[in-house]
Amino acid sequence: MSGTILDPSLVKYITPELIESIRQEAGYEINPEEYPKEELLHTKWETIEGLFTGQTMLIRYSQDGKLLAAEESIPADQLSILAEKARNSRLSFYETITYLDKTIDYYFYPDNQEVLIIGYNLTPFLSYRRNLSKKIYESYQDVIGKLSDGRIELVQSQTKLRESLGTLVDSMKISVVDDVGRGRDLINKYLNGISDAKIKLKILLAVSEGITNIIKHAVDGRLSLYANGKTYQILIEDHGSGIPLHEIPKTILVSGYSSKKSLGKGFSVISKAANRLRVYTGENGTSLLLEFDMEEDFQWSVAT
Repeated sequence: MSGTILDPSLVKYITPELIESIRQEAGYEINPEEYPKEELLHTKWETIEGLFTGQTMLIRYSQDGKLLAAEESIPADQLSILAEKARNSRLSFYETITYLDKTIDYYFYPDNQEVLIIGYNLTPFLSYRRNLSKKIYESYQDVIGKLSDGRIELVQSQTKLRESLGTLVDSMKISVVDDVGRGRDLINKYLNGISDAKIKLKILLAVSEGITNIIKHAVDGRLSLYANGKTYQILIEDHGSGIPLHEIPKTILVSGYSSKKSLGKGFSVISKAANRLRVYTGENGTSLLLEFDMEEDFQWSVAT
């Protein structure tokens, strides 16, 4: 985080006790009495070997177009097509193939009129990486929740985020720059029941920033308005590649942080405007659910 500045409103929450609790929850501390050095080394080696080592297979594609392999469960049709490509082009290459719940890297090496195929099973490694990413994401959930006093929630799935939605009021697709103005107009149409001009301005500014981020960092998206009792819910979704896992804390907690794939500097504007903010990000995109608590006498109405 060199060269960045933490939001001053969050600094007071970063105490030695909080850091220590996070370290313990993440498993950074190991009791040397419980795990002697020799036993620890042996255990770590077995764990790594079990998690990362997948099956390696050797296949030969013969001159008469037959696959000679000890392994029976192979994608024979795909391998034959790729082996012919390697033989005809005389070039070596590799292809990643998922077959029968296994993901395997197949390397093709032309050898005279035959092709040598070496397969490396990536399934154990990919499974380990998914589980590790899930644990890291869960640790981010806890830290972000504590540092924001519960105002910002990082959720595990879009399904979980949608469980808190009320009744759909209106919606529009987002894809071009002109949609920034159209999005503001759509939301403003339903703000007639709000008398406080500052609250209106905060809502419209947050919507503008959210739509702008979609246009900058994603292919397209959607803006939706929901009514949930006295709570005004605005859902901003994109169909981009999501925020990289390692950038999630900086994007949410560091004021002004921006990168090519993050939500950009507008995120701090969005998070400060709403009473609560729920965030989901994954390989299929990012969703922001902004919630604004209205006064008891608030009535939903449309500007004429």
